This record gives sequence, C-alpha cells and structure tokens, in this order.
Amino acid sequence: MRILRNTLICVLCTVLLTLPFFAPIVMAFSLPEQYDNSFMGALDEKYEALTKTEGKKMVVIGGSSVAFGVDTRLIQKYVNMPVINFGLYAALGTKLMLDLSYKHINEGDIVVIAPELDAQTLSLYFNSESTLQAMESDPKMLTEIREENLFNLLGATWNLGTSKLQYIINNNKPNPDGVYNSKNFNEYGDLIFERSENIMPLYYEPTQLVNPTASIVSDDFIEYLNEYINHCKREGAEVYFSFCPMNEKGLDPSVTEESLDEFSNYLQKELDCEIISDINDYVYEAGYFYDTNFHLNSAGATTHTLNLIYDLILETENVVFVEEDAPAAPELPAVDFRWFEDDENAKYFTFNRAENGAYYVSGLSELGKTMQTLTLPLGYDTYKVLGTEEGFLEGGVCTKLILPENTNIRYFADGSFKGAGTLREMWIYYPNESDILPPANFAGVASDFVVHIPYDSNYDVGYYWGERGLMFKKDIGK
Repeated sequence: MRILRNTLICVLCTVLLTLPFFAPIVMAFSLPEQYDNSFMGALDEKYEALTKTEGKKMVVIGGSSVAFGVDTRLIQKYVNMPVINFGLYAALGTKLMLDLSYKHINEGDIVVIAPELDAQTLSLYFNSESTLQAMESDPKMLTEIREENLFNLLGATWNLGTSKLQYIINNNKPNPDGVYNSKNFNEYGDLIFERSENIMPLYYEPTQLVNPTASIVSDDFIEYLNEYINHCKREGAEVYFSFCPMNEKGLDPSVTEESLDEFSNYLQKELDCEIISDINDYVYEAGYFYDTNFHLNSAGATTHTLNLIYDLILETENVVFVEEDAPAAPELPAVDFRWFEDDENAKYFTFNRAENGAYYVSGLSELGKTMQTLTLPLGYDTYKVLGTEEGFLEGGVCTKLILPENTNIRYFADGSFKGAGTLREMWIYYPNESDILPPANFAGVASDFVVHIPYDSNYDVGYYWGERGLMFKKDIGK
C-alpha cells in the first residue's frame, strides 16, 4: 500500500512539475482558431495539397514571390502533372518550407527551389511565432519541425495562447483586407487576388533594394539546402534551382548584368543541382510588380510563369508548343506628390528631397531635438513627406512618435531608429498596415518600446509589421 501511495505521489508531482511546460501548448491549440484568415493561414491548405496529391507531382518552393508569381495551373498544362505552389511568407523562412516538404518528395517528382534573393531567405532563419500562427489550423505540421527548432517553438506557445485569448476576449479576430487574406488562395496554393498594377508610390520598394551577392548567402544554408537536394535525388526526384522575380527599379545601383551572372555562377558552383534559369531574364519591368520588389501583379505572374515553363522545357528536353504569350507590362500609374497644406510639425524636422519631388525626413531640427512628443508631418514645401531616412531621430529626446490618421508616410528606411534610445512609444493612427513599410528591424529604440495601433487594424499580424517582433497594443479607437 505504501509503495502504491508513493507511486501515486511521484506521478502527481511529475504532473505538477510538467504542467507549466505543457499548459501553454494545450492552451495555444485548444482555443478556437484566430489566425486562419491571416496570410499565414494559407499554409495548411498548401501543406494538404502537398501531402495529399497522389502520383508524380511538381513542387515549387520559396517565399512570397512564389505565392505572388507562380500560376500552377498554367505550368500544369505543359508539364502534365499536378503542380503545388509551396511558397508563402518570408517570415516563415525557406528552411521551414524545405522541412515541411522533406518527407513528401517521391520518385518521379520535380522540385523547383526559388527563394527570394535576400539574406533572410538564404539563411536558416526560423520564426517560431509566425510558424505557430501558420500551423494553428493543422497542428500535424508540427511533426515536421526539426529538433533544432523545437525548443524555440515551445517557448513561443505561450505568446500564441495569450494572443489568441486576447482576440477572443475582445472579439477582434484578425481578418485582413485586400491581398493579405488566406481566402485569396486557390486549391493549388496560387494567389488569385486580382492585382492590376504597380501600387508602390515610387514603383519600387526603396527600403529593401535587391543586391544578389555571395555575401547574402549563409554557408550553413548552402549545406542544409544541398542535404535537402540530395535527399530528394535519393528518393528519385529531379531538383532544379530557379530565380525569383526582381524589380528592375528596385535593384541596388551596384547591380549589373555581370554582377548577376557572377552571383548565378557562384550558386551553380555551390549547389548540388542545376540552375535552369538565366538570372538576368528574371529582372522585370516595374510595371509587372505589385507592392514589393519581389511581388508580381497578375500580368507579372503570367510572364514569370511562362519564363519558368520555357526553362523547364529546355532543361527536360520536352518538346512542347507554348500557346500563351506574355502580356505587356501594365502602365505605371501616375503619382502626384504635391501637397499644398501647411503642417506645423515640419518645423521639428530636416528633409531631403527625392527626384520625384517627395520629401524624406532626414533628421531633427534644433527645436525638434528638444521635443519629447513628435508627429511626423504630412508635407513640406508643397510636397508630400513620403518616408524617413536612417537615424532620423538621432540627437533628440523623443519618447513618443505619432503617425496621424491621414499620414503620407509610406516607408521607414532600414536603420530609421538608429540612435532613438529614448523612444518608448509609437502611435499609429493610420488604419491600413499594408500601405506603410516598416524597417527591417527597430534596432535603436528603448527596451520597452511599444507600438499603439487602431483597435480594428492588423499591424500585429500583417505581412510587413507582424514579423518585426514588436510589442503591440490595440488601444486606439477602442
């Protein structure tokens, strides 16, 4: 009897000790789904298409440039097999897409790997919170996670559970407007939201210029990718590397045809699979793009897909007549940067003017350096203020930065918050998060920095802001 009692006590103690460990997981996945309408909410259907497709298939792996740029139904017409669009979101990382597909590549399959050409997607970057949000609808995907990421994933379950609980209590489940909603994908994983033209004010994204060089590729990523490639080959699949679309206006000034060829040659030397595409063929006119230097509009997606089809036909020596012609690039919409309203907030800042006439906040005036609360101006000298430059708050004492509801700000340059160690709060009254591009990170702000956002906005789960690791408070207009 004493042995039984001691055993029961040991079991109870074990349960009590491990309860804090497992409670976040139970809470996170037992609560009703909250992220299923977010852009990441499309991952479960892509995964289902990958795992449930029978027979030989083609899988295109990458990030959002695959989601925005590949028309699988068009490819399927010429490769005569099902095609899976297995690209979604840079915040999930290329590694996750490789891991999720690893066990599901079979004999006779064709795999095309085409990540965005930037340092994040060409590394072993792994975002635990974004991954959990994306897997909320289908926890089976958690079984595909590699052991080196499990500890961080477990640590993020508490944030997932508490965030979901907040959405439930406040009855404000994320449901993004426009393109960044999971409802905009078809059963093949293609983004079918109609994107008629380039909507970027400058026709390119100035905060993240494209500069493909060997320095953006991590050695451990090459090693990891080659292990994946060789695994697929052992399973009897063919593996190819292709390139993402690149906005010609969004290329770094140092980029030339020669430098792109040099980068392609470097990859070919390092990778254990064939590169089937000419990298220069994947630099497209700005008229083909939508809202970033990698995201194509509908005409661009058709053009890019046809390029990939031609490359596949040449590589596989499969003689097929392609009936479709690439559509012309849509005209770039006229943009008027004039702004004739006076804005008293302009006196607190200094400015640089772009070629198109718009102004960028370059720093603080002497008066601005004394202000603890600053509001970014709408315009200056009869033109709109469109963005900020690196270190625009340096030398000041600002603790609270405000973006008004009618702001014209569209870009925060990388390094914008360098030297902003006193900045503790940012109040964004503008409701549409997809119109304003944040910097790659907020390095430089105070350790307790908080972003206050409209109650009915989606900055906290939006495509751009949601991956920056910020603390949000949805308390404006509540």
